[in-house]
Amino acid sequence: MWRGRANMLLGNFLEAQNNFSQSARIDSNETLEDWIKENKPFADKVREYNVTVERKKQDRLIKQRKERIQKAKEEREAQEAAAGAEGMPNFGGAGFPPGAGGGMPGMEGLNDLFGDPEIMAAMQVRPRVCEYVCQRMYSACLRIRK
Repeated sequence: MWRGRANMLLGNFLEAQNNFSQSARIDSNETLEDWIKENKPFADKVREYNVTVERKKQDRLIKQRKERIQKAKEEREAQEAAAGAEGMPNFGGAGFPPGAGGGMPGMEGLNDLFGDPEIMAAMQVRPRVCEYVCQRMYSACLRIRK
């Protein structure tokens, strides 16, 4: 009981509230009830403040996480755009415009194949499709070389 009063006078309202409730379980009296009533508004304000601070901290963490995700997404898109500018998606050849040759003999239909957005989407979403297509292209290259 007296420890709670000392904590209340020192401004440790939450600790005082805990001390008062322990004292009230053991032996309740009129003085203790008055002190509890006196301390309760201050303890409630401290609790509300702590909840607000914790909520703001969580909001800040979520905002930082979203910013990191957005930044990573923009970097990935920039890398994909840079890779796309190098002539990779159309497979027309390194530095050659589409239809100007530069492709491998016997594989003239690849520009049409990789120009299809559904196939490109499937290759990006499902790595097994990309692996399968690459294996088929490799085996076709080996057959042409022989």
